[in-house]
Amino acid sequence: LYGAMYNAYTCKLYLDAAPQPEKALAIAEEEVRQRPTALSYSLLSTALLANGKKQEALQIARCYVEGRTSEPDAKYRLGILYSVLREKKKAEKYLKEAREGSYELGPSIKKNIDDALNSI
Repeated sequence: LYGAMYNAYTCKLYLDAAPQPEKALAIAEEEVRQRPTALSYSLLSTALLANGKKQEALQIARCYVEGRTSEPDAKYRLGILYSVLREKKKAEKYLKEAREGSYELGPSIKKNIDDALNSI
């Protein structure tokens, strides 16, 4: 009935709460086909990262996410990507920007942001 209306939420579930990276990647790819927004590409980048495709995740993030949105969720995901890639300055920048809007993300993501910042 609702088709792909909840793809982004389902993808986040498979990325964050109940990790199933392969399912998250399939959903993120479909989300990008249907809604090629910076947020959709942010999920795709995160799903690629979760599937061990770091360079592909970085390329997607640089081409379609960085500088294209101010959404805290996308900033959080960029921060995590750069943290994994050990690009500390960029990781810190995006995680701090995400923390400023953490009221949109909820307490568990805020904790993840704080933990990631503390580990840099």
